[in-house]
Amino acid sequence: VVHAQPHCAGTGTTCKIKVAVPHLLRPPIMVYYAVGPFYQNYNYYMKSEVSKELLGKPVPGGLREKMCLESMRTTKDGTQIVPCGMKVMSMFNDTFSIAGVKIDKHNV
Repeated sequence: VVHAQPHCAGTGTTCKIKVAVPHLLRPPIMVYYAVGPFYQNYNYYMKSEVSKELLGKPVPGGLREKMCLESMRTTKDGTQIVPCGMKVMSMFNDTFSIAGVKIDKHNV
């Protein structure tokens, strides 16, 4: 088990994780991974959105404060995140590469 969090800090970060393989593996090689924390089953996740913002409409700041945690509505430098909430912040892209190996993406 390799924990990626020490190597992956922040939004929009590319994570590079080195894994030692003790012996030669023959294809097909399956890779299992889990992403967390991921809040889709968390009650706050379900409530953490401002519907009008998702439609591109302006909303009062008080509503944003009520529905979205500060870290989900403003960046560290104070820039507003629009739309706010866990739903819009819980997006990721999982792309894999292995140094010196071409990955066959057929039937992926």
